[in-house]
Amino acid sequence: MKTESKYSISRYSSIFLIITIFFDFSIYFYSGIDKLVHFDQFIINFGRSPFAPTKFLSETGAIVVIIEIGLSMLLFIKRARKLTLFILAGLSLIFTIYILLMITYSPSLPCSCGGIVSFLNWNEHLILTIYLTASSFYAALIPENY
Repeated sequence: MKTESKYSISRYSSIFLIITIFFDFSIYFYSGIDKLVHFDQFIINFGRSPFAPTKFLSETGAIVVIIEIGLSMLLFIKRARKLTLFILAGLSLIFTIYILLMITYSPSLPCSCGGIVSFLNWNEHLILTIYLTASSFYAALIPENY
């Protein structure tokens, strides 16, 4: 019986890992591509944020796009997956803090997220980033998949 229990936990962990990888990839890749396709609009919205850098706005925006697309692609390289999930958890934590600041200081500003995510209000953004942070961090801790 102990073997069955251990197998069930391992099986559920594997399923959770697959779902997390798919969800992280979908969110970050789609968001990065959408920002790239609509780069001018992304920069305009990004520039409205009180926390955006004023000098190197386009360069910072390009770095954000590269990071989102690059990290999403690294999820498919098994040797890089654990580190990538930890980095995505950290990135999601940074986004969570940013969203908390936006809710506190600038709740009426538009977001600079790409695609479907841009239709979320700030509280929904907060829930999404908390989920992304927790799920990515937990998935990074699943040992048997690396």
